[in-house]
Amino acid sequence: MNITLVTVGKIKETYLRDALHEYKKRLTKYCHIKIIEVADEKVLENASEK
Repeated sequence: MNITLVTVGKIKETYLRDALHEYKKRLTKYCHIKIIEVADEKVLENASEK
């Protein structure tokens, strides 16, 4: 089984990073986990208007 976790921006909170690391460590025995961090982009105020 493959699990891909996509996050927007860096995970800043240390408790979330620690939890993610712990879950990854525990689950690697049973499946392949890939974590992808996508760069956070600013959205223009009038992005919905065209």
